[in-house]
Amino acid sequence: MTLDHAIDRLMAFALRRPEARIWGGRTLYADGSLNPGSCNALQSLWSIFCRTTGLAVAFSGSAFFNPENYGSWDRSD
Repeated sequence: MTLDHAIDRLMAFALRRPEARIWGGRTLYADGSLNPGSCNALQSLWSIFCRTTGLAVAFSGSAFFNPENYGSWDRSD
């Protein structure tokens, strides 16, 4: 399901920011809250190490210890 004018808003944003060259929408749960697991970075040896040792969970808000899940990215805007 797409929310009101979501595609139109995405296209307008893409036209304003052509330098990004990739755009996407936000994935929400049925209750409308943000699904933070919908966007992930590529795995690296460091991110795998952090995930398997529990550092990524212990410091989930850290871009350093949770790089795969964009730990410090505020997706609320």
